[in-house]
Amino acid sequence: MSARLINAQEEERTRLARELHDDLSQQIAALSIATSNLKADIPEEQAGARAQSDRLQENLAGLAEGIRRLSHELHPAVLEDAGLAAALRSYCSEFSSLTGVRVALEVEGSFGGVPSAVSLCIYRIVQEALQNVAKHARVTDGSVQLKRSPGILSLTIADRGAGIPLDWIGAAAGLGLVSIKERTRLVNGAVRIQSMPNQGTTITVTIPADNWIVATPR
Repeated sequence: MSARLINAQEEERTRLARELHDDLSQQIAALSIATSNLKADIPEEQAGARAQSDRLQENLAGLAEGIRRLSHELHPAVLEDAGLAAALRSYCSEFSSLTGVRVALEVEGSFGGVPSAVSLCIYRIVQEALQNVAKHARVTDGSVQLKRSPGILSLTIADRGAGIPLDWIGAAAGLGLVSIKERTRLVNGAVRIQSMPNQGTTITVTIPADNWIVATPR
């Protein structure tokens, strides 16, 4: 059931990302061109109208960038195009610029041959964990470490912030932690969450790499 739900969620995210990119982004681009053409027809002496046209173009550019980020969040095309390490670098950089939380990313090893399901699992866990850091940890720094060594793929996300209430780690975990645990389980991995009040949180995910096993929906 968990595999089916997560698979359905990813399919819907992909569909929405495609709609945003292929439909809304194209419409905004057309509007921006139309606005530029309209400005060309406005006489120089009508400074107010020309300034308003400039503001419209700036707003359209901001809207286009917002849609681009949302599309990227929903379906990280860079994960398929450039691989896991590049996708994490791109996400951590963008996350830092948007939230003000500096993320120190350390990547060690080669990630060629990592199944797409495992790469997506790692990417989504990083997304979820860093969003939790931004929302709850009350810190300006965090770290992500991804390491591929013989027989194992390990991921560690850590901060030195407020910590997670103990009951959130166990059975009463919030949806974010539940998602992290379920995604890890579906790629035959293990997750460990360590947290202390005002001393921070460390999430460690390990996935066996000798013989990739990925749960498939039935």
